[in-house]
Amino acid sequence: MSLSVKIGDLIIEPDSGSIGVIIKRKRKIYIETIEAYYWIIHWFNSQHMPAYIEEKYLTNCLKKGILKKQ
Repeated sequence: MSLSVKIGDLIIEPDSGSIGVIIKRKRKIYIETIEAYYWIIHWFNSQHMPAYIEEKYLTNCLKKGILKKQ
């Protein structure tokens, strides 16, 4: 399983069983030197999950098994 994320990937939060699909990648620039990427997620069966997640945090969650990718 690859930890790279792309539009259309399913994301599963094992504790709650929430399932979401990656729908968009968004770039944000803070000040002039800090840049971050966010993935926009559409969750199918949970209103308690965030609509977006920062790219580095998503990768760490996948590595640690907090979130799973299908």
